[in-house]
Amino acid sequence: MMNGSTPAPPPPSSLPPQSTIILYGTETGTAQDLASEIARCLECQHFTLVDVLPLDSVSFDLLSKYALTVFVLATTGQGEFPSNARKFWTSLLRKRLGPTTLQGVRFALVGLGSSSYLRFNWAARKLAKRVKMLGAEEVVEACECDELADGSTERAFEDWIGRFRDEVLRRWPLAEEAGHVGRNGHDGETSKWILKRADEIDSLPSREFNGQVQHANPSSTDSFEAKLDSNVRLTPPTHWQDVRFLRLSTPASIDYQPGDSLAIHPENMPSDVDHLLSLMEWHSIADTRLVLVPNPAYCKPRSPVFHLSSPLPDISTTTTTTTLRHLLTSHLDITAIPRRSFFSHLARFTTSTLHKDRLLEFTNPEFLDEYYDYATRPRRSILEVLQEFDSVKLPWCQVEPTPKATIFDLLIAIVRYRTVLRKVREGVCTRYLAQLPVGSKLRNVEWKRDGRFAGATSSPKNNDRISHAKHLFLIGAGTGIAPLRSLIHDKLALPSASASAADDQLPKILLFFGGRNKSADYFFASEIGFVSMRRSLAACYWRIRRLW
Repeated sequence: MMNGSTPAPPPPSSLPPQSTIILYGTETGTAQDLASEIARCLECQHFTLVDVLPLDSVSFDLLSKYALTVFVLATTGQGEFPSNARKFWTSLLRKRLGPTTLQGVRFALVGLGSSSYLRFNWAARKLAKRVKMLGAEEVVEACECDELADGSTERAFEDWIGRFRDEVLRRWPLAEEAGHVGRNGHDGETSKWILKRADEIDSLPSREFNGQVQHANPSSTDSFEAKLDSNVRLTPPTHWQDVRFLRLSTPASIDYQPGDSLAIHPENMPSDVDHLLSLMEWHSIADTRLVLVPNPAYCKPRSPVFHLSSPLPDISTTTTTTTLRHLLTSHLDITAIPRRSFFSHLARFTTSTLHKDRLLEFTNPEFLDEYYDYATRPRRSILEVLQEFDSVKLPWCQVEPTPKATIFDLLIAIVRYRTVLRKVREGVCTRYLAQLPVGSKLRNVEWKRDGRFAGATSSPKNNDRISHAKHLFLIGAGTGIAPLRSLIHDKLALPSASASAADDQLPKILLFFGGRNKSADYFFASEIGFVSMRRSLAACYWRIRRLW
């Protein structure tokens, strides 16, 4: 139960009495963006130290050193934690932890999810329950953002942050000499990173940085190069949706299991990159060697435990040279829908008062509908972005393994549609894959052990797997057939599924499949028929909306 009468004591450490750590767990970047907005709000309340970090970068015993902890956590999949929050969550589940482990920790929580899932905001709810069990105190009622609710995530967050700001001011009142700063009072927000010419890097003394720099690693260390052997459209040209069957080959064998995923790093179209370079008049420096270095002005006021991670995967800061063209092509999503914080950054770089006022309107919660009408509903892109690009969010595609360990099959629906403004919008990754010619090299493909099918696979390394003879009950629609196909192939590879096996030894498989058009998206129909003839597929039930 929240205690609204006790003033907050100073943190038991050498950190300032008004210090906050904001920890986020995210897959797509929304939670990180909201964490940054909370940081700006606290800085406006004259909090002298605000650290923003991913959950997995800290240990839970660090929380007691701060006056306030804020969690911003998305739920992914069926109630799962994001990949950059799982280690932190696992550490909280140790049996040796008691009801006083987090005593003295004060926290607030923002959960992000979609009510279309049965386990809505499951990760945030589990985290809140656990930290309370360990003795932490919740200072304000948690915010549960629903992607499907009226106003989506933004409106719920805006309603909550007002209550959060009031509670923060009550517990940590401003000093009399400190004037209140408005919501957008920090127009001169300090950037975390700066780009410097490679030939100028020696002029920046390393002693100016008192924060540690951690080189961000890809989400998986299992990255490799793959060759595109096939890129075939499965749906007929007359069908509204373009669904591709891609086959990738690798020089070395991969120890895959059904449910594992591949992350393919897409690239922006050269025409889009050239257009942005022209808009910003950057052509003269587009191919100049640059180095990404921490901004000393940002690092100096940080705590000793603060770690500044590289904002871009595969870019080692201070040592790896790159170019602006390479960043725009391979690392920065220049076709994304801008978040509201983007407009706040952009407003700092215009000399037009009219334009600045208009941009700041999009950041004002009173004009949230204006932001939706301008950016979200028409899916307007951000080719005019000046800075603070988010890295392209890796789209995880379900892998359909074939019996060969060096071959990976992908079933991908190409994202292409028209907005309310009748403009064509295309998915960053699927647009990139659709235009790739056969024989192309995909450098930096990442393999991810998902584990969602643990217990149903035949891998001898899976200690928790169920008996090989376990029956499967599979349900999938459209491209959802892909991971189910991998499970079927996995079962067929078992000795018990051989042609000579007795009927009572065969693993029985029930497959329920749904589609729109029998002649268009009844994927792998002939293959399913072949599996049925092998007696392993006990039955396949399909429902097609139209049979012609």
